[in-house]
Amino acid sequence: MKYPLLHELFDNISSKYPSRTAVANGQQEVSYEALQQRSLQLAASLQDAGLEKETVVATLLPAGADLAATTIALFRTGLIYMPLDPRIPIIRVQNMLSITGSKVIVTNKELLDTARNIVKGGPDSLQYVLVLDDVATQLFSVDKAGTLAPAAFPGNVAQNDTETDSCYIFFTSGTTGSGKPILGSHQGLSQYIHWEIKEFGLNENCRVSQLAQVTFDASLRDLFVPLCTGGTLCVLPADAKFQMPVLIEWLKAQKVSLIHCVPSIFRLLTRELEQQPVGSVAFPDLKFILMAGEMLYAKDIAAWRRVAGTTTELVNLYGASETTLVKTFHRISEIPEDGGEALHVGQPIDQAFIAVMNGNRLARIGEIGEIYIITHYTSKGYFADPVKTAERFVKNPLEGSSVPLAYRTGDMGRYRKDRSIEVLGRQDDQLKINGIRVELQELEQIILETAGIAQVVIKAIESPTGAMELACYYTGVAQDATKLRSVLKEKLSDSVLPAYFIHLKEFPLTLNGKVDKAALIKPEYKDNTDAAGGSAVVASASETIMEDIWRDVFKMKQIGRNASFFSIGGTSLKAIRVISQVYKRFEVMITINDLFANPTIATLTGFVEKGSKKAFTAIRPVAKQDTYEVSAVQKRIWAIDQFSDNGALYNVPEFYLFEGPLDTAAFEKALAALVGRHEILRTTFELINGEPRQRIHDAASWNVSLKLYDYSNEASPLDKAIAFSTEAALEPFDLQNGPLLRTTLLKTGKDEHLFVFVTHHIVSDAWSQEIIARDVLAFYDAFNEGKQTALEPLKIQYKDFAAWHNERLTSRSADHRAFWKAQFAEAAPKLKLPLDYPRPAQQTFNAEEVSFRLNEKVSTALRSLAVQHKVSGFNAVMALVKLLLYKHTAQQDIVIGSPVADRAHADTDNQIGVYFNTLPLRTRFSGTDNFTQLLGKVAEVTLRAFDHVDYPFENVLEDIDAEFDKQRNSLFDVGLTYISFMNAASDAGTADQQAEDATITVKGIYPGFKYIKSDLWIKAVENGNEPFVFVLAYNTDLFKASFATKLMDDLNGLAALVVEQPSASLDTLIANVKTQSAEADEQKQQHVRHRNLEVLKNFRVGAR
Repeated sequence: MKYPLLHELFDNISSKYPSRTAVANGQQEVSYEALQQRSLQLAASLQDAGLEKETVVATLLPAGADLAATTIALFRTGLIYMPLDPRIPIIRVQNMLSITGSKVIVTNKELLDTARNIVKGGPDSLQYVLVLDDVATQLFSVDKAGTLAPAAFPGNVAQNDTETDSCYIFFTSGTTGSGKPILGSHQGLSQYIHWEIKEFGLNENCRVSQLAQVTFDASLRDLFVPLCTGGTLCVLPADAKFQMPVLIEWLKAQKVSLIHCVPSIFRLLTRELEQQPVGSVAFPDLKFILMAGEMLYAKDIAAWRRVAGTTTELVNLYGASETTLVKTFHRISEIPEDGGEALHVGQPIDQAFIAVMNGNRLARIGEIGEIYIITHYTSKGYFADPVKTAERFVKNPLEGSSVPLAYRTGDMGRYRKDRSIEVLGRQDDQLKINGIRVELQELEQIILETAGIAQVVIKAIESPTGAMELACYYTGVAQDATKLRSVLKEKLSDSVLPAYFIHLKEFPLTLNGKVDKAALIKPEYKDNTDAAGGSAVVASASETIMEDIWRDVFKMKQIGRNASFFSIGGTSLKAIRVISQVYKRFEVMITINDLFANPTIATLTGFVEKGSKKAFTAIRPVAKQDTYEVSAVQKRIWAIDQFSDNGALYNVPEFYLFEGPLDTAAFEKALAALVGRHEILRTTFELINGEPRQRIHDAASWNVSLKLYDYSNEASPLDKAIAFSTEAALEPFDLQNGPLLRTTLLKTGKDEHLFVFVTHHIVSDAWSQEIIARDVLAFYDAFNEGKQTALEPLKIQYKDFAAWHNERLTSRSADHRAFWKAQFAEAAPKLKLPLDYPRPAQQTFNAEEVSFRLNEKVSTALRSLAVQHKVSGFNAVMALVKLLLYKHTAQQDIVIGSPVADRAHADTDNQIGVYFNTLPLRTRFSGTDNFTQLLGKVAEVTLRAFDHVDYPFENVLEDIDAEFDKQRNSLFDVGLTYISFMNAASDAGTADQQAEDATITVKGIYPGFKYIKSDLWIKAVENGNEPFVFVLAYNTDLFKASFATKLMDDLNGLAALVVEQPSASLDTLIANVKTQSAEADEQKQQHVRHRNLEVLKNFRVGAR
């Protein structure tokens, strides 16, 4: 079927509607009669230029009447229209001109200098520049220097067009890359324009916006649909396309009835409308939005309809430039309930057929295959490139068809039951990641189903090691990457989970409004390699899973398969988490010994693959009861609390400084939400039938009180607020009546607040305090911005863990009991530290503290020593402390108590509760041992003890018949807490750095020890590669401050010696130690808490 040529149809319309507005450009309106005359004038000038038929003529003109007239004139005269954009790099433009052999550039006075720059160094084919003005045209000859000389028109006349002639060239890549020039024909373009006009019943009343960039073929729809109906082409102001408020007002003012755009522009429009008042019809004149070029999703349509109603019909189009604009359409009515589902592209337009081919046959319904477009009305292929044309335009796979060739789109798709087409993505979007074939658009669609995510682009990137990794870029609500990954694990295999999740406010767009993938920022890589070849990438699917476990535990983005567990900051606590995840993911139970003996991803994976599987068992929620059993550690805390004279012994305070404007109402709501989320925070304890039980109160009836104080007008307001809060934190709790969480907000400046919360240890531990801080800030962020929190729902509560743990203790108690009885078959000797004051008849808990920062070189050497001997930093510090105690007691059998998190089960990670246990670590050694031997003995004891970490300390005391001593602890007089933030320096930075873009900066404040549960307690803090920090709390009823300082000085001196002489005997080290004045810890003096800053980095309130 032959269709009238578009310039002929335009002439007929001009004769019918001479006075109607053809082009509206701001205040300028050009009638059909004027536009026709302008095109005829330009056609005469082009004919006089002596150009042969189908010569390529480049236009360097903005959208508007001149470009419309020039395009029609070129069509009249049998010449080929190729639009240029002045914003495209000149070298790119010159390349386009060279490829197509263009002889003429048509431009205007405003862009004449740009044309000169293009001509300068341009291709030899360029002969003329034709300059338009309001009255006439001027022809200039050109030379390589960019000189333009007035020229006379040669006077030769180009031949008129026929329907089979070529009429335009567009480059597929738009503004970047080499691109392929597609050569279009009159007949193909006319067929599509006639179809759209007919299908949507368009007439002289249509007003079409020119949104498409002129260098893209979609601009032909904007141009010729209105000009072939008697309608109006509405030209958008130059910079309004990406200014959504301006664009919306312009669309309304122009009474635009038809928009052609890509889904990215549609989403931006929708997002802007969501910010406007609800209730009014957004676009009363807008009848159609036709979209093509990207996937369109159900959630896109639902969002539009929520804010703009259903008066505008939305249409999803599909096609390829090679087959002339689009070749299928879907007039959208109902949409799937699943917002992340991509919409199908409907049925073929007139004179087109879509073949989904599976090999050499037509695919069945639902079967995936490659999409072929079959039509007489394709383009002519790639200009002057028959080889590439033949690669895409192939023999029609359907026998008996009158169409000889079919276009291979490279897209994968399938037929739906009604034979409509579902596009699944490009063939070349399929790639292999770690040997697994990945379909990028399918992956994007799955991730798009996540609540809060508006738009997704998955991009394959190359890591420094050469491996391909997936990066997920998304808009919408910022997600916690770890939690997002956890959610996606339910739908995706680990092999196709993106390694990176990058939140963007909006996607960068190309000039034609599509997502500019080339402009997406590349994620930052961190070099986590070691001398053992840590940069090697994982080599199997199992190693990929193991790497995912390690990345989650260490909070690193990339870990090589040969990176040592110890060199990247492995601790016993991290080991427990790895073991827990290994059990959950591989269903193989391993021990810490197994991990330490196989300390790389490669070796541990090999070990696990040989292990026997044991199905992972989740903790089951218990049935609803009036009261619930307590855990073993809760039972001990309850008993001590009942009989202790010190009611504040188990008070656990946390101090945070908020810098920035704070919405108090939103913060109070966040606290209420926190208590609603965690049952343990609304739990009380009472004695029933001689046993303590926990009672959980309803969230709605539980009062969450935030006390408010204003110190902002005081001198030194922060110091006074800290002093007041420190004293207030000592107020005893009532376990039976509660609440066991107290919160206070103290204003210390215009935009500065001190937030203090105090819990009783029976409902919380150190890990839980971090969760409290994280969750309350997450809720505040959500309430402050009127959005949903990204916190993952809790699967269990603490009462469920208590029941599970008690049952588990019963099943494994014999094994645990045997181990601890063997450890203390001989009673451990009491530590004989030199006291400054007589030991009181009743144990006291009053404390002060001193601290110091270890020398940087010594800290590095101590870490290296640990890595060398394949032990954790905890063991190195434990050995150092035992050496210190040996120096001051001469005892060679020493027990140190060390608290550890008893969170071996993966379900406990995000729980608040008392999950800690205390391990009494006993080491026997000799003064003739060297430090390396002591280190080995300490590590051996620690490893064996960690296999029994979930056996409560109070049970150990009962099993070994530990003698009760009212003056001191039964098993140890010195405690050691080891805190490792190995990745804090690299991943978290400082609190200020984390929150530099935030509305509120959050800092942890450490006011100091006031109570101690043993004679001495040492806290060792390892923060990335920074020097170790040691904090010593000492019982002030036993020791003077001078003794505590002496201990820290000796510890400093011993550390320097052991790294220099690890083979020297302990006696030699003690004899040679020089008492050094320890370096003052400035951070401590400034009350800056030594804590895991990384915990807070994702809760930069208001940061986006």
